[in-house]
Amino acid sequence: MKEKRVKKGERLLRIHGHTKYTPKELLAKTNEYEEFCKQCIIAEDPKTGMKITKPFTKSGLNLFLGVDKDYVKDKEDAEGYEEVVAVINEKIVNYAEERLMTGSGNVT
Repeated sequence: MKEKRVKKGERLLRIHGHTKYTPKELLAKTNEYEEFCKQCIIAEDPKTGMKITKPFTKSGLNLFLGVDKDYVKDKEDAEGYEEVVAVINEKIVNYAEERLMTGSGNVT
């Protein structure tokens, strides 16, 4: 994925929650972020040679979406967003559990 340069003023507008997504768009962008994380190799385990990918986190998703830190949380009770936010939360928990169970997130 090619990095897009954003002017300082545009970046501030995006970070402070001026970007709005429909539930369908939010789910699509979440899936896009998940794929981005899987493609982004951040380290390699020196013992096993296993590649460690970028963590799937809520803060990372917020940055990817260009929204403030409370955007997804604020959508939890919004009409039409309940299922999407539940999916996001489950993806994050699933990611963390898999990393803990396999030890693939602990590179020293």
